[in-house]
Amino acid sequence: MEYRTLGRTGLRVSEMGFGGWAIGGGFCIAGKGIGYGPTDDATSKRALERAAAGSHPK
Repeated sequence: MEYRTLGRTGLRVSEMGFGGWAIGGGFCIAGKGIGYGPTDDATSKRALERAAAGSHPK
């Protein structure tokens, strides 16, 4: 895993991240539905576990 400094914060962060917005499911703002819609908690949990373990689909 490669790391770099985050801006001027001095924090070292990995170059690879996990985009988890979609696993939050759908929601509304001002009555308008946004987001990805329904999600499955078991599938979301597996994705998080795989990311934490450092594996990803090939």
